[in-house]
Amino acid sequence: MKHLWIFPVIALTFCGCSSTSCTDTPPSGRPMAVALGARKAIPEEIYRPKERESSNLVGAVDLDLALLLDIALSNSPETRRAWHLASAAAAQRGRSFSAVLPTATVALSVTRQSAANVANLADGPTCITAMGEPSLHIAYTVLTFGATRAAAAAWQNLIGAQFQYNRALQTLFYRVQAAYFALDSAIASMEAREASLCDAVELQNAEEIRLCNGLGSKQSLLMARANALRANGAVEGARANVERARAALAEAVGVRVSARFRIVRSKLPSNVDAIGGDVNAMVSKALLSRQDLLGAYAQWHVAECLEQAAKCAMFPRIALNGDCANTEYWRRGRAKTFALSASLCWDVFSGFDKFFRIMEQRAQRRVAEENLRSAGLRAAGEVWSQYYAHLSAHRQLISARALIVAAKESFAAAETAYRSGLCSFMDILSAQNALASARESIIAAENAFSTSLAALAYAVGDLSVAN
Repeated sequence: MKHLWIFPVIALTFCGCSSTSCTDTPPSGRPMAVALGARKAIPEEIYRPKERESSNLVGAVDLDLALLLDIALSNSPETRRAWHLASAAAAQRGRSFSAVLPTATVALSVTRQSAANVANLADGPTCITAMGEPSLHIAYTVLTFGATRAAAAAWQNLIGAQFQYNRALQTLFYRVQAAYFALDSAIASMEAREASLCDAVELQNAEEIRLCNGLGSKQSLLMARANALRANGAVEGARANVERARAALAEAVGVRVSARFRIVRSKLPSNVDAIGGDVNAMVSKALLSRQDLLGAYAQWHVAECLEQAAKCAMFPRIALNGDCANTEYWRRGRAKTFALSASLCWDVFSGFDKFFRIMEQRAQRRVAEENLRSAGLRAAGEVWSQYYAHLSAHRQLISARALIVAAKESFAAAETAYRSGLCSFMDILSAQNALASARESIIAAENAFSTSLAALAYAVGDLSVAN
């Protein structure tokens, strides 16, 4: 028994040796080096889609927007993070009720006491060993003014977390829609540039034939070759944009990007109309129903409840305490103890801590109020700007559709005139560039129209606006 101290010393020695490499402070301004074998590799399962029927379709079929949204609901880290935050807020609300519930403590103790006999030192010390049986202590705070307000603050915090989760779902829908339209636009842009490359190659071949027949010029042929090279470079740039947009869409959906991640192309109808309704009514609807504004309003309520709790902490507290113990003394009998007490506690002076806590919570409430006001102004501005951006995108789409028709007719007429020798090479080259620009314009206009409609629905906070 005398050498039992050796084992704790050995254990502490091994613990200290094993934790030395983890507790060393890195040099200032430099990252701490981590051994390659110190951490396990990230498991592959983290990057795989979650178990869901629609998740199995990734890489098997072309995905439309509805399937992408369904997969994103179960795989997006943003929505899952918002859900876990709401779960944490629910747990905090449960913890807030502990202040108004009684507490019970069970204890078991063994005590060895040694006392010297001062009257007769020859008899030696007197040793008394006492073993305490399980003791029970119950405490119940009958009246505390701030506990109910703290529970109300936790409840409002949970409500705000639920609103933030709903807004996270809306944000996910908007991100997936915007990324989907961006990928569709990038694919359409690549196809348009490939069509322009075909036109440039045909023009180059025609100019080479004209030069062989003595009807063309070397300068025109060099310009045609340069035009074909520029068109080829534009195609390669469009390919890179497609893969970049594919990666952005896969990230928004919450799956790993691959070449098998394909989408169903979207197509706008020939007769598209701008969204109807009054912009002022949309602004009013957003101020009343947007989930992030409701969450900010709940946070203002949280700050208000915490301020009231800080004020209630200035009042007294009434508590009940009960103790029960059964102590058995070795060779000296047994003793039973029962105690019941009531206490009134009132912190008359605490160094102005509670006073400044009230001031702090009042300032936090005013900060939350200004945050709510700022969020409302920002929401109104977003609805206003997105509404008129949508109207502008609709007018641009109508103009781009008319422009593409005119550009095709102009290129066809210039091509006919060039083959007949009625116009110069610069005329047909200009018509071809105008057609390529019109193709890019119609693609950009369609993307802007679809994205602006989704952005307007997101700004209003009502996804039915886009239907």
